[in-house]
Amino acid sequence: GRDNPAEDIRIKWQRVSNKKKISEVTQYKQKVENSSYNHDPEVSFLIQSFNQKQNIGHIYENLPKNNRFETIVLEDGSIDGSLKIWDEHLDQRNDFLIRSNDLHEIRTYTRGADYARGRYICLLQDDDQFPGTDRWINRSIELLKSRSDLGALGGMYPHDLKIVYGSE
Repeated sequence: GRDNPAEDIRIKWQRVSNKKKISEVTQYKQKVENSSYNHDPEVSFLIQSFNQKQNIGHIYENLPKNNRFETIVLEDGSIDGSLKIWDEHLDQRNDFLIRSNDLHEIRTYTRGADYARGRYICLLQDDDQFPGTDRWINRSIELLKSRSDLGALGGMYPHDLKIVYGSE
């Protein structure tokens, strides 16, 4: 130690680095402890993802964040770095990432729906644009609860919701 300044610097750096890691882990644990897993979310957002990494931040930032919802990303073998970006964003207890290799939309949505715990399922894709408020999802929930003849809702942002009847 004392005769080798380089060794002293390495040891000090290691101590600082370890303290930083401990601090980061502690902050993460506090964040996780302050959130709670919901076994019965009201809505499961299933997001089909394939090579649209530029949209991930917008999508995730505009999804409602509370334990009424769960987010399930269906990452279908992107080669553009989407998987890593999703992994960095999905940090809530009701966030999940299902990785597959080019199964395509129908199969991944089916697998995601099997995994989903929500009363309602909202199908999204990685190139969808939707408003940054919960108004659209809350209005959808209201409509689904109030109309027993309603099986599906569709919309085209910035337009309003469209009611689709089973016979149409």
